[in-house]
Amino acid sequence: MPSIRAMEPATRELFEQRVSMLAAGGKSMRDTALILSGEFPGYGISFGTIQYIASARDLHFSGSTQSLERDIELFEQPYEFEELRITDAPDGYKIIIVNDVQFPFHDPKTLTAVENFWDEFKPDLEVFNGDMIDFYSISVFDKNPTRAFNLQNELDVGRGWLERRVTRHPEARRILDDGNHEDRLRRWLRKKGPEVASLRALKLNALLGLDEMGIEHLPYRSVIDFLGYRIEHGYKTSTSTAYPVNVSRYMAVGTGSSGLCGHSHRFSIYAWTDARGSHSYIENGCLSRFDLEYAPFPNWQQAFTYGIVHNNKVHLVPVLIYRDGFRAEGEFYRR
Repeated sequence: MPSIRAMEPATRELFEQRVSMLAAGGKSMRDTALILSGEFPGYGISFGTIQYIASARDLHFSGSTQSLERDIELFEQPYEFEELRITDAPDGYKIIIVNDVQFPFHDPKTLTAVENFWDEFKPDLEVFNGDMIDFYSISVFDKNPTRAFNLQNELDVGRGWLERRVTRHPEARRILDDGNHEDRLRRWLRKKGPEVASLRALKLNALLGLDEMGIEHLPYRSVIDFLGYRIEHGYKTSTSTAYPVNVSRYMAVGTGSSGLCGHSHRFSIYAWTDARGSHSYIENGCLSRFDLEYAPFPNWQQAFTYGIVHNNKVHLVPVLIYRDGFRAEGEFYRR
């Protein structure tokens, strides 16, 4: 019997939409399989089919182990996220956005090249868009016993780099918008040390000295609305390594807004036009190394984005970094 792989693209998209709708409506996987086997006869719809779609699209079904795990995950998400709005900026105002540096797993050659541009560009706003520090030492994944660093080392490296950015261009405004890696600290404290989790000394802004450096801090899943352009760390990745889904399109559809995200370590741009005009969404790559043990031979791209304001609109330039370097503002920066 044919499987869902034999579906025409339009039929496959409709099928996956129905799976999502039934999941959102509180149906179990088994009920969903029974319903859709009637709606899409001849494709061998089974419980396993629904499990496959649920895994690929991160869906939450009622009455399953996955449901329980998802409920726990959602319960652990912070609810103090914020939306920081910047509604006005003069012509010539400059911004730079970087994410997924993941100290101490940063790529020194790439980061040096980006900083060389950074120092010449002299942005007025610097956005550290999440996963700046890996927090490998307190992750839930198995640790490589040959790695000699500890959590304090990770914090020292990240703090040292932030201090260097402040020293090189003290006039700039800076915002750190936590990613899921920074959020590891909150989750670890809640699970392993709830008795001390409320201590201000153990908050990220205290551990990194963000207040002393004048760096604004937003918790995980917060959003920066810069002149109507939505900047966030993001939460979506592609399940395919060889042929990754364009996450920028997913985020554009999900938010209904022009914007930028990190998280996926991949680079893409999605553009569309509607009654309001033209829009774009940027998937902003990473500045980390490509040899991490949890992602062998990753299909990642190094990138960052900068922009300049004109008529109170930000004109962004996403920069893909090649093996030998990148071009920006008419200059080549070798890595």
